[in-house]
Amino acid sequence: MQGSNATRLAAACALVFCGSLASAREDDPLRILGDPSNNGIRDFAMLMSGFEQSEGWNLGLANASPPTGWSVLGATHSPIVSNLNPWVGAQHLRIDKETSLNVGHDIGVVSPHITLPDQDELEILTLKMGVYIERKGGADYDVFLQSSTALAARVKFDFTGRILVVDDLAFRDTGAEWTPGQWKQLRIELDYTGSGQAIARYYYGGALIWTDNNRFDLVDDPTQFGIVSDNFNMTDFGDFDGVMLMVPSPGSIATAMVGVALVSTRRRRR
Repeated sequence: MQGSNATRLAAACALVFCGSLASAREDDPLRILGDPSNNGIRDFAMLMSGFEQSEGWNLGLANASPPTGWSVLGATHSPIVSNLNPWVGAQHLRIDKETSLNVGHDIGVVSPHITLPDQDELEILTLKMGVYIERKGGADYDVFLQSSTALAARVKFDFTGRILVVDDLAFRDTGAEWTPGQWKQLRIELDYTGSGQAIARYYYGGALIWTDNNRFDLVDDPTQFGIVSDNFNMTDFGDFDGVMLMVPSPGSIATAMVGVALVSTRRRRR
């Protein structure tokens, strides 16, 4: 294991800086996650999950009996629903090595689709969750926002400790590093309130780490999120908890629940 880690870390040091900084592994930054369940669009204005039993998640293998609409990418070992290290509540998602599959396989979960508000009502869409990655040198852990056909936002917690995002159709190094062995909140905001522009803001641990001021290169209409690793785990694991995908619209119950302040200026999506 030590030799393998050394080889991969050496590869990371050999990355070429060409206006963007990608992961050392071959990875298409614009890919979207496959949804093997093909459950279709579900009618949510807001989707929340703490991977709790009350939400239909049982301890053990996540693919044993996931709640309706959720897809699980894994096999006989990972991902699991665990109670060993919750951020909120009593349970959380844990992704570690899936020994029955080769490295490079997506291991994790894909949410149901949500139903977006009417075109001229979408304002600020927010995805947030707690992230705990045990150590560096193992897997990459990626968080996706996507439509059914195209990527809308992607954050990569690179095995070297860097945090990358997709901007201008390629991975960009935010200059921020994730903290091993600590819960931190990831937050992605897609802001459609500007006149003639769409902005993506990325936060880690409450700090703004990247702003994409013109994200017309990516799809405007995300309806689903995914959390995966690339199965390069050594002894590391990634824990995820307290996930919220919020799509406020005027007068919606979800908006009232989360207390989102609506702004008066709205932008019609393309």
